[in-house]
Amino acid sequence: MAALRRRSHSCGRQAGPRAKPHPMQDHIPYEIEIDARDLRCPLPVLRLQKAIRAAQIGAVVKLCATDAMAQIDVPHFCAEAGHALISSHQENGTYMFFVEKQC
Repeated sequence: MAALRRRSHSCGRQAGPRAKPHPMQDHIPYEIEIDARDLRCPLPVLRLQKAIRAAQIGAVVKLCATDAMAQIDVPHFCAEAGHALISSHQENGTYMFFVEKQC
């Protein structure tokens, strides 16, 4: 059986593991907030991608979405693009993601 390897990205960083719940989810500092509530797939991730492109390395983006597919799309986008999914959780039907631009 072949060993699993993390995918390498153009900036030389390795894709990180999936986000774990953060004990202080409501207190994570962020620079950009995206309100993608009531938008359907793929719009929440496309808005996240656009914001991350414009942000500086190290910036944290908060994404709020109501589409359940965001639970799959956002971690996948982060893994493929080489960004860190710091935290994700659901609150009152809204999914919240905190993503740090890595490269």
